[in-house]
Amino acid sequence: MGKATERIMLPALQAALPEVVDINMPAEGIFHNLVIVSIRKEYPGHARKVMNALWGLGLMMLTKIIVIVDHYVDVQNLSEVAWRVTANLDPGSDIVSPKVPSTTLNMPAQNRAMAQRWA
Repeated sequence: MGKATERIMLPALQAALPEVVDINMPAEGIFHNLVIVSIRKEYPGHARKVMNALWGLGLMMLTKIIVIVDHYVDVQNLSEVAWRVTANLDPGSDIVSPKVPSTTLNMPAQNRAMAQRWA
């Protein structure tokens, strides 16, 4: 069901965000807690724009971790994504952790109305 939702959502995401090439909502992230997105980056900060847009789209606001990679990365290959992230990540500038709306189902959150997210 989760992978079907991912494939159904992709065209809608691309309509709102044409820079999105592909998405992966892996079972390892319970399909909604981790979203990996490849984009055609056109300017500095483009990944942050996509991250904020995704967290602003309906139930995507509940996604805990968003990983954004370049268009040539196969987001369906978790080994490749892990390699690209670990080889290219600058934690000081590439990781953001905003406090955003949450849900009562978010067990780790101290305040169930608001919770931290990572991108």
